[in-house]
Amino acid sequence: SVKMQEASSENELLNKRMQKAEKLITKLWEENCSSHDVISKLKRERKILAKEVKSLLTENAQRRENMSPPQQVNRQALFLGSAEKRLLYELEEDIMSSLKLHDKFLATSRGEIVSPVV
Repeated sequence: SVKMQEASSENELLNKRMQKAEKLITKLWEENCSSHDVISKLKRERKILAKEVKSLLTENAQRRENMSPPQQVNRQALFLGSAEKRLLYELEEDIMSSLKLHDKFLATSRGEIVSPVV
């Protein structure tokens, strides 16, 4: 009878452990399902964003093709003009330099071989 009581108490202990394990498995399953849903949503969003980036890159490239090349201005003539004209020219130079650098970064991020910015 002592062995029966020991077996019975061991059985109860195992049943409690099994119930805890089942609860834990259920929680993990639910977390896994919600994680899977989040991952699927993020993948869809990533695809949409990738398409948008591609579209913007194409649009940007087309705009650049349609832009006329910057006019070369005699630097000495700048000093003869007003301070505002000189500042405007410097601003234009900075913008063009920034655009070239931006293009270089974009090309580098796409894995293209880039010549140094002039």
